[in-house]
Amino acid sequence: MPRETARSTKRIPRTNKPSLKAVMALRKKQIEEGALSVSSHSAPDPYELCYKYMNDSRKPTAVGTEIQYMADHKNVWDDAHPENPERLQEVINRIATLSLLTRCEVLPDSGESLEEDVCLVHSPSLLEILKNIENENNVELLEAEAAKYDGIYFCGNTFKAAMKALAWTLKVTIQVCLGTYHNGFAIVRPPGHHAKYNAFEGYCYFNNVAIAAEKCLKENLCKKILIVDFDVHHGNGTQEAFYKRDDVLYFSIHRYENGMFWPNLREGNFDFIGEEAGRGFNVNVPLDNIGMKDTEYFAIIFNILLPMAYEFCPDLVLISAGYDAAVGCPEGQMLVTPGFYCHVVQLLAGLANGHVVMVLEGGYFIPSLTEGAAMSLKGLLNDPCPLLVETSTVHRSVVEAINNCKGALYNHWNCFSVVQRFEYMHGHKLNHYCEHLVSVKYYGDVDKPPYLTRDYYPIISKLAEEDFTSFIMRFRCNEGNYKSFKGTGYAYEPSTLLHVPDKKSHSYENPGRLTKILELMREANVIESLIEVKVPEDRNDLKYCVKVHDATYVDNLINGCLTPFHDLYINDFTAQAAMTAVNVLLTLVDSVQKEEVTNAVALIRPPGHHASIANGQGFCFLNNVAIAAKYAREKYNVTK
Repeated sequence: MPRETARSTKRIPRTNKPSLKAVMALRKKQIEEGALSVSSHSAPDPYELCYKYMNDSRKPTAVGTEIQYMADHKNVWDDAHPENPERLQEVINRIATLSLLTRCEVLPDSGESLEEDVCLVHSPSLLEILKNIENENNVELLEAEAAKYDGIYFCGNTFKAAMKALAWTLKVTIQVCLGTYHNGFAIVRPPGHHAKYNAFEGYCYFNNVAIAAEKCLKENLCKKILIVDFDVHHGNGTQEAFYKRDDVLYFSIHRYENGMFWPNLREGNFDFIGEEAGRGFNVNVPLDNIGMKDTEYFAIIFNILLPMAYEFCPDLVLISAGYDAAVGCPEGQMLVTPGFYCHVVQLLAGLANGHVVMVLEGGYFIPSLTEGAAMSLKGLLNDPCPLLVETSTVHRSVVEAINNCKGALYNHWNCFSVVQRFEYMHGHKLNHYCEHLVSVKYYGDVDKPPYLTRDYYPIISKLAEEDFTSFIMRFRCNEGNYKSFKGTGYAYEPSTLLHVPDKKSHSYENPGRLTKILELMREANVIESLIEVKVPEDRNDLKYCVKVHDATYVDNLINGCLTPFHDLYINDFTAQAAMTAVNVLLTLVDSVQKEEVTNAVALIRPPGHHASIANGQGFCFLNNVAIAAKYAREKYNVTK
């Protein structure tokens, strides 16, 4: 009896199958209603999340802010205090000047945050203390009360401002969770990430981000939340709120200097990774040197944050957006450029279906604060990221910090299982190029009350201020840093479908590959969101083909003189299809380089990357991408 084969000669009758769009809509509904349950004995559907994602369309970006209440909070005994109303006003002015607000949905009203919301994270007694201060006008008494807390001032408007900052944070976060908006930015003050259960601290009164996270989890708006805190100070209040939880992954990059930098806490070190169910879900990346740049921050993001974040797979990303690691801020003394913040936002946008909410925290050098916030909003709007200064070698102390974190988290995350470990023998001489010994260092000394209420913050020198301001002005003068998203282009030519295998070749590379892609794009309404780029009928890019391929080989292709091979079939339209594919791709290169579109997709075949200088192979005839690279270098002087 002959063995059955995968390829049957028996014709299968057609059935009235539902369209792909209908299948996706049904799957999305089943997922949302929880009707899909995968048996533990069966493999999960690898396309399950795709069905839901492809039925979603991008919603607007929400911005929540105002100055009526939040700008009334100020230090009444110290006009020079860095956490002042100007921070908020200048951020709003800058993003308005760049016309970014007109591209967002500016929420009309924050609503009111309820006192029970505050008590999700803070003690009722702490809430009452701030409420009672609202009625106090005696400056001496206000300052005496502030001395009980580290880095705090009070005024009669502090309670209203803190409640309004929380209200805006909750409004933006909840609306993003509900799907009304794609992402959002709560531009608020006072900041919140230092505020603890029973203490105000570090310019913070209510922990906006922690309360928003707790409320979303409590109301089942999401199941898992990633909090990324790139403020230069350790967000000790946020860490405290979720230290024993596994539904919140808290990730902080902060200046530490072995505990000698404020808040000087032992628990800000890398070995504090959570307790009980939360063990492994608290990540501190301490920076023990000042002057860290984009290079060091990217090293941390790519080696620690992104692997963990994608394994965690959150439903929502909250960013404690402090800009005191940006150039010029005397609090951080770091050298992160404004453009970095656009990059990090877009790197995180691949998580949680893009549901990212930023909440303003610190940042006390107005030029870099405003530019960093503007770049963050451009990142949320999916604008092109600005080019960064060329990266350099990662600082040795940051390499050590990364390796320390991997060592502490090794047993808790699969993404670190590739790290090779070794048994350290006492007296063994380490090879620092390939071996690392995890070690904890702490030399901090925590301040005790009464705390200073004046002159406890760093001040930038006039010369340094001028130098850093000049840097930001040069950044602003570079128009390439402020490009807006022009849309995604696409191009397709039906003649590429004429390259068809005969019945004997049974090639996987056939027109169905492209027609199925087009069918899916149409049914998922992707085509409607793209900009069609027309290919000129008389376009002929033969001269660029022969700059990559041997002229004789190209001539043989055009004249039908190539010999078929087992992975290279040929028909009467092969040359036309191959040349058309090149024409389509180079047309899109033109469109992108002329900034008619921001990026583009070429729906072309046959493929090209296997084609060598003088031979076609692997279904490929002309190396489309290599030709496009040559074209871009010669026509547009693209250097890299």
